[in-house]
Amino acid sequence: MNAVTPLHGPARLLIAAAFLFAARDTTEAAPPLRAQAVVDLSFDESAGDAYDRSVEGRYKNRGTLINGVSRVPSPFWSQDGRQAILFDAAQKQLVQVADSGDVDRPDAATVSFFFLSLHDLDDEAAHGILAKRIDDAKSANYGINFVPKSNVVQVYVNHGGGFRFPSYNLQEAFGSRRRVYLTATFERGDAPDPDADTDADDVRIRLFANGKPLQPSSATSAEVVGNDAWITDVDATKLLNDAPLVLGATTPELEFTSGVLDEFLLFPRALGADEVAQLFLEIAGPSGPEFAQRESQEPPVR
Repeated sequence: MNAVTPLHGPARLLIAAAFLFAARDTTEAAPPLRAQAVVDLSFDESAGDAYDRSVEGRYKNRGTLINGVSRVPSPFWSQDGRQAILFDAAQKQLVQVADSGDVDRPDAATVSFFFLSLHDLDDEAAHGILAKRIDDAKSANYGINFVPKSNVVQVYVNHGGGFRFPSYNLQEAFGSRRRVYLTATFERGDAPDPDADTDADDVRIRLFANGKPLQPSSATSAEVVGNDAWITDVDATKLLNDAPLVLGATTPELEFTSGVLDEFLLFPRALGADEVAQLFLEIAGPSGPEFAQRESQEPPVR
């Protein structure tokens, strides 16, 4: 039998490195969350409406730009060479996505996007960031608006009995002329005590800024438990409506916003806190947390 010659020096190091590389290669990176969105609007077209890039959606949910919405170079993190949309409230500008089975979400939803408010903090008016809402029917599947002077961001639903929502500190969320990546989740489930029943007829709302959860500062017809807000005893069938999903306003007639918005995603489920943090890194890049920290310390964008 031939003797085995022991390995020495560089050969031994090369074999060890090969084994280490093979071990590392077996650990696969988490699949991108963005691919799970049912609406994906990047606004990078040269002109015209926004094309829906989602491969999971059952419909092509084109974003129609209304009243002269313009595209501008994206000011957001990791978006060099790409475009965002600029809203002018005075011109009643908005983006409208037609009603479809993708944007109707009675059981769960996540909306996520870059946002930059151009409203001063002494502005007394309410401004809508997005909503799927029809006031005549007293129905809002989901919505987000804010009032700068009152220092509130409101994330709401309405199933016929009035708007129910947690409120968040606006200056903690995004303030004025500061870039942020916002994520809001809506999910049906059974609220903890003091909810009296064990039925999954409640809605949990969460809001995140740059991948981190925000705690509600107050609530209207809702219970706050830590970073969660629970809307109890919700008739999910009454959340549904035939209104379009509107970005940059609350409805095509109400609460217009001046600001910049980019990379809008809608998911058919409520992302967990770890997934929200992962999504922020996917969209803002690995240096996103550093950029967000720097943003909070630098003068506002002008």
